[in-house]
Amino acid sequence: MTAEQVHALVEEFVRELHPDVSSVPTSADLAELGVDSLSFVDLLSALERRSGVEIPDDLLPRLTTVRDLMDHIASRAHA
Repeated sequence: MTAEQVHALVEEFVRELHPDVSSVPTSADLAELGVDSLSFVDLLSALERRSGVEIPDDLLPRLTTVRDLMDHIASRAHA
């Protein structure tokens, strides 16, 4: 899964949660986009299923922006 595909998935997920969101910049903080802790777990689960990349629990506190997710998934998908 490429970084762009991760971004598209995150954008789709955020728009399902909050249809009024017009864009999801890569620098956006997930909490500011309205992704609470429960929806964060749902998002990570969807990313793991679609990408085949595991996201370790100890990494979760550092995944705060869309770019963080993009970088983690893309770097592991090509490894």
